[in-house]
Amino acid sequence: MKRYHMSDLQDGPPPQATLIHEYQDDFEWLRVCETQDPHLKLLYFEDSLHGALDCNEPGTPVLSYVALYLGYLRRRGVTPQTMLMGGLGGCGFWHAANAFWPNLDRTCIEINGRVIDLARAHFQLEADAAVIEDDLRHGLASRDFAPIDVMLCDCYGAIDLPPHLMTHEFMALIKTRLSPRGFAAFNLADEEANAVLGFQLRTLLAVFGRVALLRDPEAANVAAIVCRDPQAVVTEEVHWQNTLYVAQVLDENSTSLPAFVAEAEVLTDENLADTLDQFGLCC
Repeated sequence: MKRYHMSDLQDGPPPQATLIHEYQDDFEWLRVCETQDPHLKLLYFEDSLHGALDCNEPGTPVLSYVALYLGYLRRRGVTPQTMLMGGLGGCGFWHAANAFWPNLDRTCIEINGRVIDLARAHFQLEADAAVIEDDLRHGLASRDFAPIDVMLCDCYGAIDLPPHLMTHEFMALIKTRLSPRGFAAFNLADEEANAVLGFQLRTLLAVFGRVALLRDPEAANVAAIVCRDPQAVVTEEVHWQNTLYVAQVLDENSTSLPAFVAEAEVLTDENLADTLDQFGLCC
């Protein structure tokens, strides 16, 4: 059986994939594709991969950032009671977290109702799953949640993370919703594909004090992991698919931050538009 790496999937369906659903809304195409060996379901916005599920073993991560974040949490000895996902995608994190912690109280906020429908039709989302159709920032600000032990922010559109989910104000909101030892992770595009990664990391540091980075060198993603208690963010080794990944820890008080982080500004609601405009991006 072939084992796909994320780099085989992230820029469009593999040649042997079958298109089983497509829909064009006002902004982009949504497509669901399927492979048979292994039996995967894949969710694409345009040609950008937004989710993958092993249909035979849904609790086994397909995407590296899912495996690395969960692996990091297990290495830290985290035993969460509550989880919040921002962005449902192909339910990979949803099912893998349940396999790791079967009694986990899981909730997801997903802005796109069609993604929720596709998750139920193609990605084994349970009929009674606690999925809220809302913007993540609005949902966090306006709804009551129990303190969150584990959170994943994975809210990409076809091109990028929504800008209002990059700012100091949003990160501070997340921090208030985490339990005292609650962890959050952000699936970010890595530096080569993301002109504002340094700004995103600088903003996380300003709010949380420390950030652990787990990179898959063959994919264009980095898992940026924070905790309400910064002392809980340490270097860990995570094994996945016969490869060792070592978390890089950035500290707000360090004098040796990478230059692209040290020279970046903290993103705020006020400076966001002007900062993005410097890179030809828009809010």
